[in-house]
Amino acid sequence: MRGEPDLGMNMPCMILTIVGLALICLAEVKAAEEAQEAPYEMPPFEMNEVPEGLPWKYLRIEGYEMITLFPKEMSRRVLLSMQRGQMMLPRAFQPQRSSPIGVILFDATATKSPKAFPAVQAHYGSQRLSHSPVSWRSFSGAIRVYDQDSCIVAMRYENQLPVALLSLRSTAEVALVECRPEPSAWLYQGLFGPFGVYEPGSVGTYSDRDELRFASLLWIDEPTTEALRRDPRLVPELIPLDRFFNAPPPDRKSDAQRFALWQSQARLFVHWALLAKKNPPFEASAFWQFANDSRLGAVSEEKFRSYFDRDYATALAELRAYLPVAVKNGVDRAVPGLHEAATKTEFVYRAATESEVARIKGNFERLETQRLKEADPELAKRYEQAARRSLLRATHFVPADPRVYGILGLLEFDAGEPLEARRHLERAYRDQGLGSRGLLALARLRLDEVKAKDQGAFKLQADDLERVLEPLFAARERKPALVETYRLIAEVWACSEVQPTRGHLAVLQEGVRFFPWDEELRDKTRALHRQFGYEDDPAAVASGER
Repeated sequence: MRGEPDLGMNMPCMILTIVGLALICLAEVKAAEEAQEAPYEMPPFEMNEVPEGLPWKYLRIEGYEMITLFPKEMSRRVLLSMQRGQMMLPRAFQPQRSSPIGVILFDATATKSPKAFPAVQAHYGSQRLSHSPVSWRSFSGAIRVYDQDSCIVAMRYENQLPVALLSLRSTAEVALVECRPEPSAWLYQGLFGPFGVYEPGSVGTYSDRDELRFASLLWIDEPTTEALRRDPRLVPELIPLDRFFNAPPPDRKSDAQRFALWQSQARLFVHWALLAKKNPPFEASAFWQFANDSRLGAVSEEKFRSYFDRDYATALAELRAYLPVAVKNGVDRAVPGLHEAATKTEFVYRAATESEVARIKGNFERLETQRLKEADPELAKRYEQAARRSLLRATHFVPADPRVYGILGLLEFDAGEPLEARRHLERAYRDQGLGSRGLLALARLRLDEVKAKDQGAFKLQADDLERVLEPLFAARERKPALVETYRLIAEVWACSEVQPTRGHLAVLQEGVRFFPWDEELRDKTRALHRQFGYEDDPAAVASGER
């Protein structure tokens, strides 16, 4: 008997719409995504120096801005696909950005031949993006580079296929990893782990008929899955849900068998929660609310019951009963209005200004400079020179864009030119043109200036303290949050002549809640409480609890 997941009334139309929109052209990349631990080959390309007067166009939709060498409809399809990829997640799990994601779309004649680098393993879900100044992900013909403050996707349009359409799953996956507080490990695995619900091949296709397909569930591996299809009595015992939700996942290397069970149960739980017929039923919104609670700390059985109307034992029994159904063939479902909902986004499309070209292309070149410093110093230097040319050229136009000065200041800061960096960063700050990284760089330069003038034991007086903290608190207001902001705030207070109040130090506890994995921030928070006589501070966060 063939069991079919129900995609009807139990799943909000928003979820179905979003997932459906995210499915264009994913079949072409299934082979590249199938291996559980397949490394992502990094194929960097070097953009040729773009001649002045090249007819760049500027395209903008909510959350994205693009410079493109292609007509409106081609460019529009690329941005739509990326926007839909992020929208595969509900808003609570989408990273809120103070700056739009930048996109560069050009043809192959604008680049030199790809250069091969050693394969690099991408561990999304466990990788903490703030640990490295610049993170990256590559897919066919494109590179996505981001330091959380800035995110630029540069791609070639080849063979009449916009390669951004192949990045939908990648866009949604990065969105989940970047959101703060970070998602639970089981949620990441269930959605984006190998053969997860949103993994290419597990969900498809989008068409004018508004049709979706959800694939059958993979349990452990293909032979085990096939055995379950033939004999439902082979359903194994599952991990008790209290341990599944609240304990760390088993170690992949030292206990591969238990890790495979945990990984498969994560897929099963998400599949059951979003796709299965259930009695009593619950809405998919309840699942997302529960998932949101789980990333804030341990979840209780009472909390689980409040969302799913069943206790752990009942839910576990339902999961075991659903497993033989879930491994059957996938099914198609029609969702009325899906195509219509996809065509209501408003666009701006016009000739690009010199500042817009510099802001997007120059920022990409700056990020590439940082990304390639160790792997290829020569290429990194060329990117640095290209970025400086792109940005300086735009400063000759009136009115000057303060964001261009902000990127230029950050470029000089990373290049070890503090005087030039300070000049550009101060100008951009005055005109509100700095992003989070620029604000951090400015605070660091102001702190260094005070240190250089102080010949004795260094202590920040009230005026200097305010000048250094001012850009840091501006950075704190920007999204997404950066752990470096809170680390530097802690460093500044540690050398302060002014006694902070408990309220002043509470901002560090906020940082620990956002970044519970960061030992450096926790250590600095504890040390500050001791330094200023707050050893009895009851804040659980400062001790590392969640």
